[in-house]
Amino acid sequence: MRKTYVALPCKLELSTHRKIFDEFRSQLWSATAIKLDILATLRYCHVFIEQWEDAQGTATFLPHPDDYISGFATAYYKDLGNAVATFNLAQLALPQWTPERLDDVTAARMLKEAFKEYIDILSQLDERFGEEESMLRAFREFLSSQDPAMRAFFDFTGSYAAYLMQRLIRQPQLQTRQLTTKNLEVIVMSIDTIRPEKPMSPIVQNSGFQHIAEAIRRSTVIPQRLKSKGERTYEIRYGLADDLRRHARYPNKFIQALSDFIQSYNQENVRIYEREHRQLRKDVTAEDLEEVIALMDGYDSTLDTHSLNNEGGEGNQVHTRMIDVVGHDGRLYNVNAISGDMLKHIQAEHLFMLARERGLPMCAGCRQFNANRINADEQWMDSIKGLSDAQAIDSMLKTCIIDDISGILVTAGGRSIPRKSVVEFGWVLGLPDATYTDSYFHVKYASERSEEQRERDAARRVKENRETKEKTGGANLGQAIFHRPTSSGIYAIVCNLEFARIGYNDILQRYILNEDERRTRGRILLESLLHTFVQLNGAMRSTQLPHLVSLEGVLSWSTAVLPAPLLSPLGGGKEDRESYREQTSTIARSLGGDSIRTLNFDSLAEFAEHFSNLYEETSPYTMRVGV
Repeated sequence: MRKTYVALPCKLELSTHRKIFDEFRSQLWSATAIKLDILATLRYCHVFIEQWEDAQGTATFLPHPDDYISGFATAYYKDLGNAVATFNLAQLALPQWTPERLDDVTAARMLKEAFKEYIDILSQLDERFGEEESMLRAFREFLSSQDPAMRAFFDFTGSYAAYLMQRLIRQPQLQTRQLTTKNLEVIVMSIDTIRPEKPMSPIVQNSGFQHIAEAIRRSTVIPQRLKSKGERTYEIRYGLADDLRRHARYPNKFIQALSDFIQSYNQENVRIYEREHRQLRKDVTAEDLEEVIALMDGYDSTLDTHSLNNEGGEGNQVHTRMIDVVGHDGRLYNVNAISGDMLKHIQAEHLFMLARERGLPMCAGCRQFNANRINADEQWMDSIKGLSDAQAIDSMLKTCIIDDISGILVTAGGRSIPRKSVVEFGWVLGLPDATYTDSYFHVKYASERSEEQRERDAARRVKENRETKEKTGGANLGQAIFHRPTSSGIYAIVCNLEFARIGYNDILQRYILNEDERRTRGRILLESLLHTFVQLNGAMRSTQLPHLVSLEGVLSWSTAVLPAPLLSPLGGGKEDRESYREQTSTIARSLGGDSIRTLNFDSLAEFAEHFSNLYEETSPYTMRVGV
């Protein structure tokens, strides 16, 4: 695989291009794809600043890198010998957070040092490993985006904190570079050029913020480094950074967590002073905490916490999935989320168990609950050889209820035969400010921890570390220490059933099943959906069985060729949880009169009752065909 970079010129003279680009090319060495994108942009800016310094007093030099080029066009390809296969074409912009002008040599040198630090840190990351790849992706997003809130940057620094602590714990003999506050301040002050309405430099320059950040470092990274040298004066607070990040979205909880840390930190200082008779660390004062609280009144508390944590963290964490959503008020929120794939899988599992119990037709793959479904049925795959795609769909619908309802893409033999799912789930999203995530400590108990047992366990570890070549992993025999998240809140769920498409061939626009067969499949689909909410399956249920406290919402269905309205419960937020139901009813009346009906429910029992009535009274709508 190869990647080629081509500069996209703006006001670029050939002599200037040669001067900058020749030096840039000499510094750009081979690397993996994502890392190479990052290093290309950082190194070009670094070389530009070096050339700008050399030109002072001798020549006119434009004050900003993108005065010369806007970025790079890239081609990612593989040489096949007699041909070249291109896999990706893209463009990389130069980072917008570099200053609009380089006004003096001192500022240029500070920025050059910041670029050099991040080049060195990012060069040590290995894209082959998932955690390090995620960090590289976050930094590349930061470079290419123009987000003044620097979310991707703080995602990177938070992840790098955990990575740094892991390296210090597991491989203290290796030199791992630490992000410096000086260069963080350079980046933040540079980004203020595109965030003039609310600059972030007052945060990192605030004395209270600096004192608390210093206390966090002296409770995480610094004592961990000293431990590797045999000094263990102060406690290493492994969970501190994670606790603060977890509480960042809840100002009151964050302030409480920060206050608890400061109290514990100062108490430890007193104990060490009584023992050593000297003050080794400065106390954090009440004024320091008050200054940080004042910053939170004017800034996003998440931003404050990410900055504080950029040099602290912990490994062995299971993190709750979070995504950004725009709320009903137009603001962006970061909320807990469960992929619709999870609910779809739970519903498909219930559908499979019901179909198996009642002897309904299933392909060989689905009889084993194989995720490949009918693709894993070799007999059926042989049977469609020579058939058209439309004929293959007819055969599929007759053969398997799960492929009919849940959908599948048949790709064998170079074909692409799609069957769109009848069931659709959206993301399960926490209502903004109505969900909370905590984390608890977990350890696997090892009954025998003698020296002899540890030696026997070590002998069975066969995974070779990629840097030290030591045998450091393998069999799961020791005491595994990690942290698990727990979440509670109000979640929004949306689901749509295209009931009329049961047994319907989308290519030929006709039904292949008779009315009785379609009615049977429709009823079992409703049952499987009800069972999905009655028994929420998923990961970690053996010790984290979910508590379903309440289920409220609205059902809407159509008895004509009219869409049943579907509105997100996110509408109205946690303060107005009736808005989406009222709008659903209004839309139903406006669209269809008696053809569209709605029913509200305020409990799981009421939901089950409505579904039971639908099960008894309804059958899939039959669309008019053959016109």
